[in-house]
Amino acid sequence: MPARAVRPIHGLTVAVTATLGLWCLTALFGGVVAVSRVIVIGSVLDGEDVVLGALDAGDDLWALSWFAKVLTQAAAGVVFVVWLFRARANAEAMSPLRHRYATLWLVFGWILPVVSLFVPKGVVDDIWLASQRGPVTVRGRRPGLVRLWWTSWLCSTFVAWTVQRVFFRGEDLGDLRGAAVVEVVATAAGLTAAVLAVLVVRRITVFQELHRTAPAAGPGAA
Repeated sequence: MPARAVRPIHGLTVAVTATLGLWCLTALFGGVVAVSRVIVIGSVLDGEDVVLGALDAGDDLWALSWFAKVLTQAAAGVVFVVWLFRARANAEAMSPLRHRYATLWLVFGWILPVVSLFVPKGVVDDIWLASQRGPVTVRGRRPGLVRLWWTSWLCSTFVAWTVQRVFFRGEDLGDLRGAAVVEVVATAAGLTAAVLAVLVVRRITVFQELHRTAPAAGPGAA
């Protein structure tokens, strides 16, 4: 049976970088809106004069930023999963190392409760290790960069979930101000996760492109 070919992955890496970059722009916009809300609501709570309609304008901008982040995150998520499928196929063609999770987990691992806390990281760990050149009998240590990315992703997801609960169930301005403060933290965590995700994707891409473009060993090669 002929060996499976390692397919080009650079184009998908560019797409992942671009969509995550677009999400970062919307997240920065949302962070600025959140800071503005903290200031405006704080002024109201302190009894200071606030321009009429400032609170309503802040609500409108928050809704706009939230909608933009949802759209760009969905786009980045789809492209990232497509990249995962290509990277996984390449990793399987490059190394006989066994992957712990079946291919279907590349999708369901992100959306099912509980397993979404650890399966995606395991998938990326295995792709990283199988893509590295070296003895196939040694898996090596789990990559620290992947661990950092996944930790920041979990933090940003949890904080964003907290913001939604507080904002939509908030009964007074104090709750809304608290939600805005937490959203600033969520923005920082999300931006960190996005940057680390790009670094992980690019590192795996380098591994696979080096393998794909390496000269084939001749019949007499050791």
